[in-house]
Amino acid sequence: MSAMGSSQLAGARCDSDSEAGRHAALEPGRRTDAMTVYTLGQRIAHWVSTIVLALLFGLGLSITRLLDGDIQLVAYAWHEWLGLSLLLITMIRVTLWTHGTPPAPDLPGFEALARRFVHGAMYALLVAVPLSGWCMTQAFGFPIVYLGILPLPAVIGEDRELAVWLRTIHTALATGLAALIGLHLGALARHHFVKQDGILTRMWPGNGSDA
Repeated sequence: MSAMGSSQLAGARCDSDSEAGRHAALEPGRRTDAMTVYTLGQRIAHWVSTIVLALLFGLGLSITRLLDGDIQLVAYAWHEWLGLSLLLITMIRVTLWTHGTPPAPDLPGFEALARRFVHGAMYALLVAVPLSGWCMTQAFGFPIVYLGILPLPAVIGEDRELAVWLRTIHTALATGLAALIGLHLGALARHHFVKQDGILTRMWPGNGSDA
């Protein structure tokens, strides 16, 4: 066999092995252990933002449905502070994202498109929801002092009519974010429990890959 023929045969085998590996990684019951995980910093930022989001939604629902009086004012303050913290964490996550992420999982066309849409929309809302809350609070005439220490600049003047409109926008955006999170969790559950392809482990803490 000529040298050129040997090279072509080796290349064909390499391509075949690569293609077989991609398909095997997505077979039900097979974990994608070889799939690159997110960095330690990306995973920490993800789970911190997850905890903050859970607290924000809990406080938001409690403020409007369960609390009143002084405790409601305290809850409002913490809701504002956590919202601003979420905005900061999201900026950190975007910065970490620009420094490299694992290759996207090999998904069918529609699933790949849905994944890109949901992720992009979630990041957009993780910025828009806190910003709309910031503007709404100041439009109602309340200053924001982060953690009771750092006064934040006024980005909008007091305007009660505008504040009511911003409250509607803030609620709608938060509801949209909750819906997208639900879709995200549903997709993860399908991959983890039905397809069993190990995609969830890419972001799972303590998976032994802290590079």
